[in-house]
Amino acid sequence: MLTIYPAIDLINSQVVRLELGDFSRQSTYSSDPLQMAREFRDEGARHLHVVDLDGAKDGRRRQKAIIAKLCQLSELKVQVGGGVRSLEDVADLLASGADRVVVGSLAIQEPDTFARMIEAFGPERLTLGLDGVEKEGQFVLKTHGWQSEAKVSAEELLTRFEALGLKRVLCTDVNRDGLLQGPNGALYEKLCRRFPGLEFLASGGVRSKEDLPALEQAGAFGVIIGKALYEKKLS
Repeated sequence: MLTIYPAIDLINSQVVRLELGDFSRQSTYSSDPLQMAREFRDEGARHLHVVDLDGAKDGRRRQKAIIAKLCQLSELKVQVGGGVRSLEDVADLLASGADRVVVGSLAIQEPDTFARMIEAFGPERLTLGLDGVEKEGQFVLKTHGWQSEAKVSAEELLTRFEALGLKRVLCTDVNRDGLLQGPNGALYEKLCRRFPGLEFLASGGVRSKEDLPALEQAGAFGVIIGKALYEKKLS
């Protein structure tokens, strides 16, 4: 069964959604992320995906206090990402109660550092975050707020980190993020077929409950859902 991760993206302790990762295209949905998380929990969610957008822009502005409170909510396994730049950042988030920590740009730019993270904390406490776009049949990775193309391929990274024991991968189709145009099922089917030992979380584009069986059929382990929940497209 597909594992659903309701998403809470944070700017200045408020729940927001961005379109295509663009900070100028921001919608604010709540000033109380704890209450939002409780509502997701009460509706049956057992997992939560939290992104610290302030921390992603500036590591000195990480929203540690509210993230710690979210991680301590009972019955929710919280996965946290956004601006993770060091082993110390991972250690802090795990100490705050996070179930898993998402590492994206750092893993792409400094794969040796991510390899050390896997060794230090164990592969079960980390999720590799890959954001990208499809270009000429390839999934091209994006970094620096999706403004730059990575030199390394997704396949190279996945092959290397799978060999180190990594299991969970969050894969975001940048061109669909926050647009409610449907997920890229073909991309996840391709990745799941190429790397059957990995658990892929689909992210970007979910618009209705009809999208979920298609993702499950594609082989996805789970799905991140944000805007569709806030816009009441599904519960």
